[in-house]
Amino acid sequence: MVFLDVIVNACCRRLLHREEYSFDEHADSFASSVIKVRGPAQYFALGFKDRNLEEKYLNFVATRGKGRNLLGLSAAFILVFLFWLSEVVWVRLMLENEDHPQVGFLWKWFVPKTVVLVDFALGVAALACLYKNVLPRLRKRCVFFIIGAVFLIYFACMAYNFSVSVYNSPFMIEDDRVTSHPSGWALRLWFYEFPPVLCSLAMDITVLLTLEIVSIFVVVFVVAIPLAKGAWATYEDENIITYAWQGVCVGKDPYCAFMLRWFAILPLV
Repeated sequence: MVFLDVIVNACCRRLLHREEYSFDEHADSFASSVIKVRGPAQYFALGFKDRNLEEKYLNFVATRGKGRNLLGLSAAFILVFLFWLSEVVWVRLMLENEDHPQVGFLWKWFVPKTVVLVDFALGVAALACLYKNVLPRLRKRCVFFIIGAVFLIYFACMAYNFSVSVYNSPFMIEDDRVTSHPSGWALRLWFYEFPPVLCSLAMDITVLLTLEIVSIFVVVFVVAIPLAKGAWATYEDENIITYAWQGVCVGKDPYCAFMLRWFAILPLV
């Protein structure tokens, strides 16, 4: 996400600059003619062909969204902090039990979340400094670079954490068997990994950046890691019926399995 912004708005600026649009010139033409005058030309999803105009537009959007961007990133930081605090309690309890089988990968579980906490804290601080003109040379559109970088680091750390602990999610049996409870990893994604991403939808950022954040989350956490770890196999008929309530399914009823699968996958929908 942040790489695309840098490539489009910095590295390829001259290549993409194909127009010098003047509102004053077109306003005069419009006043003296009944012919509809075209607006500035645009690329698909890449902004205006007049890159100077695009830069002004991005600076305007970043300045306009000061309150929403600070509030959204701060809310994401608070969520991450609360999750991290719960992990501190959990890790402390696990470390007190030296014979616990999960002690071996506690650091794999805890360290990425600590990095994420620092990541969001630095992101909020950087946004506040940028809006207060602590570094006046930086343009306001750098807000989008900061937000993109924060979420990129978040995805990298949490993807690693999710990949090593997908079978230890809430409501799942704590072992490496594929026959774990079908709802576990889906519920974890919805209530644990997704809330900070949800905060980005409340920010006043570009549509392209929003789509990038949501798309990366879906591709990595909903598709790639579950497929690589075989988590989607927990939604097979046999596994669904195995963990059904007593008396819900009679035998291996495919219709019953279909309904239970729908309820199990509902958090992802």
